[in-house]
Amino acid sequence: MRFAYMMPLLALLALAACGEAPVPDGPTQSDQQAVTMVEDANAVIPPMVALVPEAIASADIKTHDMTGPSCNYHMATTEGPLIIARPGDAFVKLDGEVIRLAADPGSRALPSDTRTSYNGREFSLRLENAGPLNTISLRDRWDREIYSGTGPVRCGA
Repeated sequence: MRFAYMMPLLALLALAACGEAPVPDGPTQSDQQAVTMVEDANAVIPPMVALVPEAIASADIKTHDMTGPSCNYHMATTEGPLIIARPGDAFVKLDGEVIRLAADPGSRALPSDTRTSYNGREFSLRLENAGPLNTISLRDRWDREIYSGTGPVRCGA
């Protein structure tokens, strides 16, 4: 008999335990604030760091298969090329790391089917052939010029 009185109470407790708070359809206010904080943090432009490309060594050329038709951009102070530009990509060496950039097919064509513009994740490269001296302009992801130089270019297979 005592058990009969407890049945409705147990049923109510079981029903209360099963219920969950409704989940909102969209992000909550705190989620929106977190998203805004991340977006604001990503919008901050860090201080500019000037980098000087290093000469690309013959070992780098073999390791990264930089063979084929290309134009090699040199500076008077280096033995090897600072930039190797090919029809589909270009290479530059920064802080000991060889970085590959993709050719912008919409940019102006240069000798050996190279291009005036190459782009990568961190950097972009602009090349300008103007007679015997040619200009290299390396830019960071915020389009700030971090290196500019002038020197001869050699194109061939």
